[in-house]
Amino acid sequence: MALFHGSEKKTLLSAAFNQDQGCFAVGMDNGFRIYNCEPFKETFRRGNRDIILGIDIRYLSTIQTKQKMYNAYIFNFQFLFKYFADDFKGGVGIVEMLFRCNLLALVGGGHNPKFPPTVVKIWDDHQNRAIGDLNFRSEVKAVKLRRDRVVVVLQHKIYVYRFSDLKLLDQISTLKNPRGLIALCPDSSSVVSHTSHACFQTTSKLLDTSL
Repeated sequence: MALFHGSEKKTLLSAAFNQDQGCFAVGMDNGFRIYNCEPFKETFRRGNRDIILGIDIRYLSTIQTKQKMYNAYIFNFQFLFKYFADDFKGGVGIVEMLFRCNLLALVGGGHNPKFPPTVVKIWDDHQNRAIGDLNFRSEVKAVKLRRDRVVVVLQHKIYVYRFSDLKLLDQISTLKNPRGLIALCPDSSSVVSHTSHACFQTTSKLLDTSL
């Protein structure tokens, strides 16, 4: 099973399943991709510079065409390449899906992040833009989504928001959690589990998010 093909050279920053494990999202140094698990296939991608040139130009170079026609193809594909390349530049360190709908949570990452690593973007892929922002003073370690909740994990704190209006409902202080370890129940049972570390000891807690 290969995520990248041919001459593609991408840096994988994150990978995470959606709530029913039917899909998974991959964050890379330039955009992100969504894959279906069974059957395995890429469903869509954002931000890959070779989305046009990596397929069509390489194909065109293998066939014989008249010079004028070839130049016309090159001009048109260069225009499309510039459009797609400029549409979504930058790395995405966290991609969190909401089941199979068009809403995702994105956090910038890598050497050239698309967004600051201290900001969570609620991304509407149908509109191809962010429809909400959550800003923090330190790096975001993890994000979990549910139809009614957005949970953001920092190194020493967890924030719980209502999804509909991004109103802050609760904030929980934790021990050091550098990997952002957390699990959110995807249904209405309103349980979140987080793990933190201190002095080689691990602590796990269950919290009620029905606020």
